[in-house]
Amino acid sequence: MACFVLLTACQTKTEVVKEAAVTPRPAAAIRQVEAVKSPSTRQHEALSAPIEKPRPATIPARSLPIAEQVAMKLGSSFAVKPDGLNAIEIEKAPATASQPSLFEEAILLGKLRAILKSSTPAESNASVAFQAGKASLTLPPSLSSGAASVLIAKMLSLDGVNELRADFSR
Repeated sequence: MACFVLLTACQTKTEVVKEAAVTPRPAAAIRQVEAVKSPSTRQHEALSAPIEKPRPATIPARSLPIAEQVAMKLGSSFAVKPDGLNAIEIEKAPATASQPSLFEEAILLGKLRAILKSSTPAESNASVAFQAGKASLTLPPSLSSGAASVLIAKMLSLDGVNELRADFSR
């Protein structure tokens, strides 16, 4: 029987708490409670309140040169370093990599030209040269950075092409 009384007491107490939480306070009572607060309590509340920082004015993004855009896109996969204002050098293998023979260079140059021809518009004045494992690529600055990045990555995927210098000044 004692358990029954305890359970009833708990249920009654819960109901009272629920009623107290649901009962709205009159505005006059809220003002009285705030007036009684000490200055240190008010200061603590002011410090704990979220402070909105003024947002800086949005600065318009300046257009980066195509060489920098391509360098940013390829930087995660290759070693990229600037070579002047409108050119970059991309390296996939260490300098000690084996150099292709003259016959292999001729075959690689043909493959590089095929990639260039399939990736750039016919009217562009893009060109490619290849010697000693290093390709020299000249691209028009009107080519998008995404297309240039894909083109460079395709060229560097060929075995025997260890470095590539891309020039965007034409």
